Amino acid sequence: MVTLMLMRVYAVDMTVSLFITLWVSVCIMAIAKPPIPCGGIICIAYLFTVVGVPPEAISVILCVDPIAAMFNGVCNESANFLLAKDNNMLDEEKYFAAN
Repeated sequence: MVTLMLMRVYAVDMTVSLFITLWVSVCIMAIAKPPIPCGGIICIAYLFTVVGVPPEAISVILCVDPIAAMFNGVCNESANFLLAKDNNMLDEEKYFAAN
């Protein structure tokens, strides 16, 4: 979505071949994203160069990505907790112990 938005800002025309290239690149990066905090920024910078948006445009999303990453982390850990509790994999006495 960010790439499409910045394509409009920088007046890059969306052709069918560019759309297919973008789609294939996004599918590959969904699998190959680096497993580090804010690793998606590296992928977005690559997408910008693929579609013709200047890589300097990454500064537009640098202020928003850490906030989104925090929300993603909370959602992931909450889901892990709930799944562990539902599958009886959580020892609640140890989890809720004060020490």
